[in-house]
Amino acid sequence: MTALTSLIPTTRRAGMRATLAGLIAGGAAVTLTAAPAEARGWSADLDPAELKRRVEYGVGRALGRVEATDDQKKKVADILNAAIDDLRPMREQHMTARQAMRQALSAASVDKPGLERLRAEQVQLADRASQRFLRAVTDASDLLYPEQRRKLVQAMGERRGWRR
Repeated sequence: MTALTSLIPTTRRAGMRATLAGLIAGGAAVTLTAAPAEARGWSADLDPAELKRRVEYGVGRALGRVEATDDQKKKVADILNAAIDDLRPMREQHMTARQAMRQALSAASVDKPGLERLRAEQVQLADRASQRFLRAVTDASDLLYPEQRRKLVQAMGERRGWRR
């Protein structure tokens, strides 16, 4: 066994975990880059063309490290853009619920059952968003070769440095 093949997970399950970890990290990075972040001074309503450009840039940069083809990069970017399109309304629902929670907590009397209902709705919303994100990650992972996924996981670990 060569040094290179010894680094590749020997079971499908371990390989899938490594793939998911890398793509979740990569997908999260792209999603966070594309998502509004007021703390970083970005607008809450990014132009869809600018959002697409950021996704394509992030995907090109991440997958360029693993020698992905232009076709692979385009297909992964398409998957992530579709996920972002699906997740955007969920973000808007979340922001509306946050505002409702602030209003409920600042009222003269606190509506505990109402707040519990809001909390339960937010848990369901987060679960739906997580499911959609995971579907994007697994769809994207299907487009990469095992060696590319391994390199992507390794590159993400090295990029994070001490935060691993």
